[in-house]
Amino acid sequence: MSPEEISRKERRRLEDRNCILDAAIQLFSLKGYHNVSMNEIAAKADFAVGTLYKFFKTKEDLYETIFVEMAHKIISDSLEVISQPGEVLTLLYNHLKFASIALKENQNLIRLYFVEVHNLICNVSSCLNSTILEIKAKSQEKEIEVMKRGIEEGVFRDVSPEILQITYTGLFEAFVLAWIANPEKYPEGIDYETILDLFLNGASVKNEK
Repeated sequence: MSPEEISRKERRRLEDRNCILDAAIQLFSLKGYHNVSMNEIAAKADFAVGTLYKFFKTKEDLYETIFVEMAHKIISDSLEVISQPGEVLTLLYNHLKFASIALKENQNLIRLYFVEVHNLICNVSSCLNSTILEIKAKSQEKEIEVMKRGIEEGVFRDVSPEILQITYTGLFEAFVLAWIANPEKYPEGIDYETILDLFLNGASVKNEK
């Protein structure tokens, strides 16, 4: 078999695997882990159920793969954005903008991610939860670093950087959950500029410039 044929075969394998993951994300995000079977995922992806088991040993293995590979990629890309050199306010603006675009492009995956992180449906395994929390912790650590630098540079008030990070993340996640619950109400996606404005200036009219 030529290198070109091997490469073509591998590309087809990756395409089939991604098709299965996409189908699983759609079903899990809509129905929850326990209400979806491997047979249903196979039908959604237009494969025989035996094909799924060539890629994933169990349904739990498939579920974990979604987070380890796909959710991790989104968070890693977001970390890369906020880790760039630059002014604190520019970093936060770019971070929120990137996250908002990523949400809109991966709505089903994000819905599933928030369901798992916030325990809105069920826990599948302590191993999976640990993996998700570890990834999320890295993001929180970087955000805290940015908040700490903002305090040192006089951009933010001298309060706990952890409290600032919780406020920043809390505002964003509140918008995300509202959007996930009713995407038709927010057709443009997440209003990241309003989020940043509320974080920096609060809701009081006294803070309007």
